[in-house]
Amino acid sequence: MQLLSITYIIALSAILGGVEGKAKKGKKGTEMRPYDTPGYLYCAGCKAIVANMEKVRKNAEKYGKGSREAIIIDAVDTMCQIDNLRAFDQPPPKLRIGCESFMANHEELLEELYGFGKGQEPPTEQYLCYDLDG
Repeated sequence: MQLLSITYIIALSAILGGVEGKAKKGKKGTEMRPYDTPGYLYCAGCKAIVANMEKVRKNAEKYGKGSREAIIIDAVDTMCQIDNLRAFDQPPPKLRIGCESFMANHEELLEELYGFGKGQEPPTEQYLCYDLDG
């Protein structure tokens, strides 16, 4: 009886362990929020990214196309650093979890959407934080 209980516990932990860190598919084949990231942190991380990227985009528009793209790429690469997350409601260490989860799935998309030429509209918070991951 004890052997059966131990076997059951091992099998159950193996099944549940395989779910952790997995993400379901969103619209257009994009990865959605990983199961191990709380939804409120993922959402707050996305909103922080959009707010920070809007500041970077406005600043980058002052420069030529090559410099603009370099500024955007650098901003995306350093987006989840604690210093970039201090101005938001969630504590920066927690917000970093949501930020990193979002960036793990959408870093290239952000570089593409914000690395645009002058005159093009940036993506909205509605699109990035709600529509994209379905």
